[in-house]
Amino acid sequence: MTVGSYSTWRSSAPGSIIYIPYKTSHPFTWETTVWNAEYAYLFFNNYWHYSIYFAIFYVLGIAVLQRYMKNKKPLNLRSYLIAWNVFLALFSIMGTYRMGEEFVFVMKTRSFEDSVCLAMNPDDVSTLWACSFVLSKVIELVDTVFLLFKKKPVIFLHWYHHAIVLVYCWHAAVILTAASRWFIFMNYAVHSLMYTYYALAAYGIRFPRIISMSITTLQTVQMLMSDKDLGFSIQDVPDDGQIQCKICYGESDRINEFLAPCKCSGSMKWVHKECMTQWMDQAPLLQQSQCNTCKFPYKKCWSLKPVNKWGWPKLNLGGWDMVEIFLDLYSTFKLIRNTIYTIQGKRGIFGHMVYFFFWRAFIFSNSRLRYYKAMGKKMALAIFEANIQGVE
Repeated sequence: MTVGSYSTWRSSAPGSIIYIPYKTSHPFTWETTVWNAEYAYLFFNNYWHYSIYFAIFYVLGIAVLQRYMKNKKPLNLRSYLIAWNVFLALFSIMGTYRMGEEFVFVMKTRSFEDSVCLAMNPDDVSTLWACSFVLSKVIELVDTVFLLFKKKPVIFLHWYHHAIVLVYCWHAAVILTAASRWFIFMNYAVHSLMYTYYALAAYGIRFPRIISMSITTLQTVQMLMSDKDLGFSIQDVPDDGQIQCKICYGESDRINEFLAPCKCSGSMKWVHKECMTQWMDQAPLLQQSQCNTCKFPYKKCWSLKPVNKWGWPKLNLGGWDMVEIFLDLYSTFKLIRNTIYTIQGKRGIFGHMVYFFFWRAFIFSNSRLRYYKAMGKKMALAIFEANIQGVE
């Protein structure tokens, strides 16, 4: 559906993306062949949270490798390091070229507000390179592995930057966050220079100190500009009287078709009742209990279904969900068993307290409690009806 000079892309999953309808002029055949917008959308929708686990394992891995290399000599990885940096430099140069085409088009034909509020065309190959950028945040963790094997210091800013950017990029990819257009293009451009410099330096070419300082400055400026663009993009657009659904972007003249289910304001306030019902049926468990933007808990009116409409709960649990549930059950078992041991005098109070706080981190975190609360409500929907109530 095209609305003026904007277009809306819809997936088989709930939600949609409103974007600027740009098409790359001369894409390679392999780019159009491998790119599948629907698959990428569903992949990041279902698995973006894996980035959190990658980040955790990354930080823990640093500690493990530092301990492993403590009494060992630095490894000579010069040839591998050159090849690695050349690969990332070429990848970044190609990404800069592809993202640059779309970026220049938007800068020439659209306002700054459009550039941070309207996403890239999901079906265009520029989005292939945007998603490749997101996936590359996992690959770039290998940079730290080289530092550790060479016994170079890994400062806080280095590993914190890698971990945070990884999670942010994967989460932003779920809806092709429009402000990422700036962040990805600038990051590709800076990395093109940075990895080229690293490759040449690893080869043995020496540069004036001002070169390395300039690259560091570019990285810092790029980070600050990205933060500013993101801050601009998340400012809510004032409500100008035109009601629009924040899920499907559809409009209507009849106010009774809409619902204001949370404390969002302006253009983020309204949603079709039908869209809300579909969203509540298919959204991730945690997003069924509260607004993902303002965190307001939805108000629900519960009523018992007729017996002939009772059914099985639609939990839509994936493989990783089952693993997490098993770990929670195992942690609960360990906690209860240890408490019994303490009461029987088989374990000291101090040991019990350490044990308790260790396993508590797995079971009683706020996110896990909200998860099981949402699951309980989802199971209740097998025999109850829950209608979302408006806050107004």
